[in-house]
Amino acid sequence: MSMGKSQSFNQFSKKKKKKNQTQANDHRENSSEDPAEDGGAVDSVTAARQQLRQSNSLKSGGRSSKNKQSASKVESQGVDYDSDEAEREYQRQRQFMMGPKKFVDEKDMKEVDLSVPTTADSMQQDIEEKRREFLGGDDDDLKHLGFCDSDEEIDFSNFKSLNQMKKDGEADEEETVSLFGRLTSAIKNVTGNKVLTKLDIQPILSEFSNSLTDKNVSVEIAQEICKQVEESLVGVKTASFTSIKTTVQKALVESIQKLLTPKRNIDILKEAVTAKKRGQVYSIVFIGVNGVGKSTSLAKTAYYLKTKGNLRVMLAGCDNFRSGAIEQLQTHASCLDVPLYQKGYKDDPAIIAKEALQDAKSKGFDVVLIDTAGRMQGNEGLMRALAKLVQLNKPDTVLFVGEALVGNDSIDQLTKFNQSLIDFAAHDNNPRVIDGIIMTKFDTVDEKVGTALNMVYSTGKPIVFVGVGQKYPHLKKLNVQTVITALMS
Repeated sequence: MSMGKSQSFNQFSKKKKKKNQTQANDHRENSSEDPAEDGGAVDSVTAARQQLRQSNSLKSGGRSSKNKQSASKVESQGVDYDSDEAEREYQRQRQFMMGPKKFVDEKDMKEVDLSVPTTADSMQQDIEEKRREFLGGDDDDLKHLGFCDSDEEIDFSNFKSLNQMKKDGEADEEETVSLFGRLTSAIKNVTGNKVLTKLDIQPILSEFSNSLTDKNVSVEIAQEICKQVEESLVGVKTASFTSIKTTVQKALVESIQKLLTPKRNIDILKEAVTAKKRGQVYSIVFIGVNGVGKSTSLAKTAYYLKTKGNLRVMLAGCDNFRSGAIEQLQTHASCLDVPLYQKGYKDDPAIIAKEALQDAKSKGFDVVLIDTAGRMQGNEGLMRALAKLVQLNKPDTVLFVGEALVGNDSIDQLTKFNQSLIDFAAHDNNPRVIDGIIMTKFDTVDEKVGTALNMVYSTGKPIVFVGVGQKYPHLKKLNVQTVITALMS
């Protein structure tokens, strides 16, 4: 190739290179002006870079020598920085724009959290609203439902269903035809002034038994009640109707009371006060399936012990499985003005419970109420974890929380929970088992109160409390008055 041609080729190459560089610069300027046309992600980074450059320029007022070196280094690659901080921020922004990170740390989560920070005033306002929600009622607002704190004299003269009592209240004195009324009238109508025999009573009790099963009472329990009534009536003269009425009343009370009073009758208030006198911390573990109201029942129990026994109560948050469980319990603790011992959503629930008991002991608290995660009775892994918590901490009382609405499913749940505590007790010769029952939503079952009888009869566990509303005072003892009123309506 001749010298002239070589020079001409070099000039052409320089012109071509200059033209390409000019086109690239124009493309970058156009992209910067309208990011939507091409390369939106890269242009967004460019815009962010420009904003960071301006911000850091205002903050620093100039560059350090180190920053200049850093800027010079990256400017040679088409990027301009004003500081090391800007460089790191750009890389973070670029990584966010160009693709996801493999790992997200706590700092990243805080940066994308756009929620308004909660102030102390707003938190206090929320607590006051919750207090009004949970503490708006008192013990007296449930008298018309027939719930009370102790067994009272039973009046059989005018039975009504729970729904009817809710509508009418105590002021309504209208007579209603009740199951008890039909039973006593049928006995009275047996012809002649004669002594009652089994043949006379059996047809009447057969109808009575069917009426009980209609109220969710199991066939076995209905037959047991009828047997008690039959034994009390055989040999009584029909002429003395008043005597028959009293006899039937007594038979019903005795049979139902026998069913509702298993071997151990639990009075947690009395037991907690006794433990306090001995210098011991009284502990209760609440267990059950998901969504039955364990945390709310625990809060109601805390209110009961605090107001009735003037006891210092601490809550222990050992449900680190369900999202929001700790926050829910903290809300209850704030409303009740009691402390909550919790470790968030980490650590072993059994260890958390143990530490809570130690903390309560060192600070002079009287009672610790331990919340646990809801779990299905067939989940072996979760049942093992529950058994570990119970066996490690040996609580004074283990309460199973079940719904009155689910009927006899509660019996299956309680039975399997109890068996799991035995099976997974880690070779403990004296495993802790379920001591009693809290039945929630009891105010919604109307006269179908037979589930309560079935649970006690089938499991041998007493019903310690029934939940009859949403407020803290709406936790009542289940007594004969309540059950008979519902069954005989």
